[in-house]
Amino acid sequence: METERTTGLARTSGPPLITERFWGWRIASASRVGAGVCLLLGLVWVGLLSGPAAAAGTTKCISKHKYTASTKCAVPAGAKRVTVEVAGAGGGKGGMGAVYPGGAGGSGSVEEETFSVSAGLVIHITVGSKGTNGASNPGTAGKGGKPNGGAGGAGTGPNANLGGGGGGGGYSKIQFSNPKVYLLIGGGGGGGGGGGNSQQDNSNDEGGAGGSNGGGGGNGEGTGGVAGASSNSAGGAGGANMDEAGGGGGGSGCAGGGGGTSGSPSASNGSGGGGGAGTSCGGTDVGANKGKGYVELKFTS
Repeated sequence: METERTTGLARTSGPPLITERFWGWRIASASRVGAGVCLLLGLVWVGLLSGPAAAAGTTKCISKHKYTASTKCAVPAGAKRVTVEVAGAGGGKGGMGAVYPGGAGGSGSVEEETFSVSAGLVIHITVGSKGTNGASNPGTAGKGGKPNGGAGGAGTGPNANLGGGGGGGGYSKIQFSNPKVYLLIGGGGGGGGGGGNSQQDNSNDEGGAGGSNGGGGGNGEGTGGVAGASSNSAGGAGGANMDEAGGGGGGSGCAGGGGGTSGSPSASNGSGGGGGAGTSCGGTDVGANKGKGYVELKFTS
């Protein structure tokens, strides 16, 4: 068998050199593949140790910031606990009667609670909006704040300047992605009852005030709404009987407040009662809020 020397390497002519180079390439390639697999496994392991990843496009939560619009955010790195303050929105005031004013809107509840969290956990934030005010002549009812605030009752009938009831405030809440259930809810305030149009000196012709912090609404000549007493989160609508001012809408919450009723049929110019406030779920009651709802997050390690 003939032997030739090529580039300093002794070999037999033909395939042996090709085979030698082929196997050398396979060995080198195998070592590169093995290194790649090790790198990939390492990256997967680091990913498993880093905790749950936030959904794509989810911004990091901001500590000690009052969120005034509904949104979602991810728990920042290093955070292990979050103290949440949730405030329901206030109710709208009742419309002015010919002589007597409508009732003031009630305040939403402010609730506080602390939860354990981990980096990347997504927090869903819902912020309630304030109920709108009732109007006068005509007695247009105020709209309920979102979510689920009860509408005020309209001031109806042939007598002018009967105030419409104010709308109830919407609730605010937080919930985590998993489990996706509410954790803390601040109930909204009840709407104020509309003012009456009595020609007599009767202080009851002032509209009843909306309920605050889960309480019932005040009486005008109509009866105030009761506090939330059902599992329904929506506030009840205010009464709208003929010839009387509108009752205030109930605030929403874990249980929605009932709407205030209008004056009795015998009091054709009667004022409306205030709506009851929505109740809260979870946490400790730490105050009241008459304006728009908000949610504040405070993170600690």
